[in-house]
Amino acid sequence: MLGYKNIGNIKNKSNIYRLKILDLIYKSQKGHIGGSYSIVDLLSYLYLSDSLDHSKKKSINPYVDNICILSKGHCAIAQYVILEDLKFLKKNELEKFNLNGSKLGEHPDLRINGININSGSLGHILSYSTGICYDRFVKNNHNKIYVILGDGELNEGSNWEAFIFLREYNFLKNLVIIIDFNKFMTLKDTKKTINSKLIKNFFKDKKIDFFQVDGHNLNEIDKYFSKIRKSNKLTVVFLNTIKGKGIKFMENKKQWHHRVPNREEYLEGKRQLSKIINGM
Repeated sequence: MLGYKNIGNIKNKSNIYRLKILDLIYKSQKGHIGGSYSIVDLLSYLYLSDSLDHSKKKSINPYVDNICILSKGHCAIAQYVILEDLKFLKKNELEKFNLNGSKLGEHPDLRINGININSGSLGHILSYSTGICYDRFVKNNHNKIYVILGDGELNEGSNWEAFIFLREYNFLKNLVIIIDFNKFMTLKDTKKTINSKLIKNFFKDKKIDFFQVDGHNLNEIDKYFSKIRKSNKLTVVFLNTIKGKGIKFMENKKQWHHRVPNREEYLEGKRQLSKIINGM
């Protein structure tokens, strides 16, 4: 497990990334801030704890290395800010996020160094990741693929086709499925559209590891993902998160799925995040 000091550093970095996300979305006047804030703590942990190979290499091979793929690709900005910090993006490249002529749009793009697949069309990436994991199994490659799905994305039937396949081919121990359960799907409440008990019961299998994790508690994330890194089982993580986490007036508010803050909201958000970062 990581030491407490490193966990503290990752937590602080995560809030710095939140501030950067706020700046970029406000500047471009476009972006998915709510869902990006719900997964940025986990992404910060994965990238900065050496769970992935991005901290060790200048380029990544999606068919070989430990990688993370966003199925909920509309939240790519949360990935971009970390890739910039790890020097995968050129200086000032991120400042062009969502601006005309930039390759850094709202969804991951293979032209971006450190991105492994174009994603954002919900429901397809789990099947894609399963295929890569099967290829790795045949080649005796045990490196992990962490694939992050949104909870609303579970309404896509293609995900359930992949789940059914995986329950039978549960020997794909290098696949980690992470469900970002922030309880909102665009402007709908997923507690009314997604049967979480059904999902949990679906993966009750001794050959599959199933964990429920607080997606904003870095110590708890470290506790479980330290086990997952060493696991020899297919793993499913139910990540309990808060949409808009970090800025109080955004938290658990469905309108912040794709809303851009006005100037007053932007300045108040910066004030709140700066206060957290500075430990006030």
